[in-house]
Amino acid sequence: MPPITEKDYVVVTDFSNRTGDPVFDGTLRKAVALDLDQSPYLNVVSDRKVAEALKRMGRDLEEKLTPEVGADLCQRNGIKALLVGSIDNIGNDYLLSMQVIDAASGDVLAEDHRQASRKEEVLSLVDQAGSELRKRLGESLASIHRFEKPLPEATTRSLEALRVFALGDATHFSAYEIEAIGLYKRALELDPNFALAWARLAMVYNNLGDEADADDASRHAYALKDRVSERERLYILSTSSDLTERRTTLELYRSTYPRDSVPYVNLSGLDTDQQAEKDLLQALRLDPGSPFAYADLAEIYVARGSMARAMATCRDGLGRVSGSPELAAQCYEVALAAQDQASLQEITATLNASVGGRALLAEMDRDRAFAQGQVQRSREKNERLLEALRDYHLPSLVLSKVLPYTRVQLAAGYKIPVSEQLRAYPGLAAHFLPALLASAEAGEPQAGGRIKSEALKDSNDPFGRYVDALLAFQRGQLPRALALFRSTRELRDPFVFWYRGSIYLRASQSAQATADFNKLLDGAKPTAPLYPWAAFAHIGLARCLAQAGRRPETRAEYEKAFALWKDADSDIPLLQQARAEYAKVH
Repeated sequence: MPPITEKDYVVVTDFSNRTGDPVFDGTLRKAVALDLDQSPYLNVVSDRKVAEALKRMGRDLEEKLTPEVGADLCQRNGIKALLVGSIDNIGNDYLLSMQVIDAASGDVLAEDHRQASRKEEVLSLVDQAGSELRKRLGESLASIHRFEKPLPEATTRSLEALRVFALGDATHFSAYEIEAIGLYKRALELDPNFALAWARLAMVYNNLGDEADADDASRHAYALKDRVSERERLYILSTSSDLTERRTTLELYRSTYPRDSVPYVNLSGLDTDQQAEKDLLQALRLDPGSPFAYADLAEIYVARGSMARAMATCRDGLGRVSGSPELAAQCYEVALAAQDQASLQEITATLNASVGGRALLAEMDRDRAFAQGQVQRSREKNERLLEALRDYHLPSLVLSKVLPYTRVQLAAGYKIPVSEQLRAYPGLAAHFLPALLASAEAGEPQAGGRIKSEALKDSNDPFGRYVDALLAFQRGQLPRALALFRSTRELRDPFVFWYRGSIYLRASQSAQATADFNKLLDGAKPTAPLYPWAAFAHIGLARCLAQAGRRPETRAEYEKAFALWKDADSDIPLLQQARAEYAKVH
C-alpha cells in the first residue's frame, strides 16, 4: 500500500529559511508546489484553497504557513499529509531538506536531503527532490518520467523572479486581482520568458474584463507554451480562439488530470445547457470552493428562469468562497433580478470590501441606471468606476470599461467625441477593437485605413466588414452597406443588431430589420436587470410596424419602450425621437 493514494491531498508549508537570504522566503514553497503539481498522481492543495481554509480558521493571510499551522489546516479539512522543509547554510553550501508527514499520526511518509554549492543550483535541487518524493510516495516511474519537466525550464531560473511570482500568486488567490498585476509584471521584468507568469497575468486581466491586455499576455504565454509543465501547457492551449482545438485540449486536460476542476469549468462554456450544468456540478464536487463554477452555474439557472436555484447556488458559493469579487458580482445581478433586498445588502458589503469589488459594483450600478434610462445618474456612477480604477494606472482596463458605455450612449443618440476620449490613451486605442467600433459608430473617419488594420488581427474578421458597412452608410453608399451587412450574419452582438437593423429599416427592408430587433429583444428578460437594450428593441420594432402601416401594434410597441423608461431622463435623443414618432401614429 503506497503512503499516498491518488485521492489524497498534500499541503506544502513554508520552508524554514535559516540562510538569512530573503530570496528563499516563500520561493521554495512555491517551487515545490509547482514541481509536484506536474504529477497527475499527487494532489497538491492550491494556494486559493489554502487561503480560503486560513480565512475560515481566522488566520491572517499574510502570516507564514508554518508546519504547526499546516498541520492544523490538514486536520480541520481532512487532508492526508503536509510537506515541510528547510534550507540551511553549511559553510558555503546550501542544505535542502524536505519531509512529507502524515497529518493524523505525525509519521514521516517520505523525506529527502540534498546539498548544493551555489545558490543558483537550489531550484535544480528542488526538482530532483520532487522526483524522488513522488517515487517514494507511490507514483509510478512511467508517470514520473512522462510528467517531469525540469523546474528551471517549467518556471524560471531566477530565484528573485520566482519569489515575486509567489507573492503575486498569494495576492491573486486571496482575491486581490488588481494588486497582483504589478507583482506578475515585476516577475516578467526579471525574466521575460517566464511563461507561467504570462499565463497568470492573462488570467487576471481576463477576470477583470480587460480583453486587450488579456489577449496580449495570452499570446506571450502561447509562444512560450513549451516552457511550462504539462498541466500549464494544456491550460494555455485551452485558451485558443479555435473552438475545436480548445475542446480537444480541454478533453485531454480532463483525462490527464481527472481531479482538476479547471477543465470541467472551461468545458462548460463550450457545452449545451444540460451538459454544462453537469460539468459545473462535477467541478464543484472536485473543488467545492471554485468561485467561477458557482458563478457560471448560477448563470445557467438564471437563463432557465430558475431564480430560486440560482439564488441558492449563490448563497452556497458565497458561504464557501469568501472575498471573490467575480462571484459576488454574479450573485449581485441574481439578487437584483430576484428582488432579494437582504441578499443585495450582504453582497454589496462583500463587494465594497475590495478595490476590485468596488469597481464591479460601480460598473453594475452604472449599467442598471442606464437600462432604466437614467443616463445622468449612470454617468455619475461611471465617474465612481473611473475613480475606483484611477490609482492602478491600467489604461487598457479603464478603456475596456469605458468604451462599451460610450458606445451604448452613441446608440441612444448622444453626440460623443470619441476621438477626444481616445486621445487620453495614446498608442493603445489604435490597437483596441472596441475603440475602432466606437469610432465607426460615432461616424468618425479615422475608423478606416491604418487604425482598422491595426485593431483587427484577421483581415477577414466579420467586425471589419461591420465597420466598412457603417462607413459606407455614412458616405451615402447604401447598397454597399447592405451588401457588407449581409456578410456579418455570424455576429451575435447587440450593437450590430441595433445598427444593422436600423440601416435595414432605412432601406425599407423591414423583415431583416425586424429579425435583428427581435434578436436584440431576446436578451431582455426579467432575469437580466443590467441589459440596456430592451427599450431600444421595442422602438426598433415599432418603427418596423409603422413602416408596414400597422398602427395599433406600432403604438403598443412604443408604449412598451416608454414603460421600460418610465423614470428615464427626458432628454435622451432616442426617447425624444420615439415620442415624436408616437405622436404621429393615430
